[in-house]
Amino acid sequence: MDATGAFIDLEVRHEPLRVVGATSPLSRLALEPAVAVAGSCPLVEAIATMRRAGVSALLVDDPVGLITHRDLARGLVDGQGPTDRVEAVSTGPPITVPGATTVVAAAALMLNEHVRHLVVVLDPDDHRVVSMRDLLAVLLQTVDPNLWLTSLRVALDPPSEIWVG
Repeated sequence: MDATGAFIDLEVRHEPLRVVGATSPLSRLALEPAVAVAGSCPLVEAIATMRRAGVSALLVDDPVGLITHRDLARGLVDGQGPTDRVEAVSTGPPITVPGATTVVAAAALMLNEHVRHLVVVLDPDDHRVVSMRDLLAVLLQTVDPNLWLTSLRVALDPPSEIWVG
């Protein structure tokens, strides 16, 4: 209302609030399509793709396999080189879950299967990847919102000292 008591039309444009909790479906958490590479892709190219996309896992031949940082490290230790193919070290087939799977159920599955990533199938042509880190962030927020907000604020605050040298 304005000063005269008349209603004022306000046009508010914003994205819907995305609240994700322990019992939320993964479809509300996994918002970005999975990044994929071909099995014939050289390892060095897969590493560059992970770095550019800011992800720790790639689908291989969407979703025949999955390659993670751990797979890359294991491959290098086993003698694979930067020009060797992704399919030489990828894990397949990945564990897939429907988008309706809850955060808690996904975390339990990861623990039971000893994996750090799950492929979320929203429809036959739409795959997403969630990591243990994604789930841990939701569960931490659920258990102790104050701790989560404090640690988030610290992570976003600029450093109090500037390194000059």
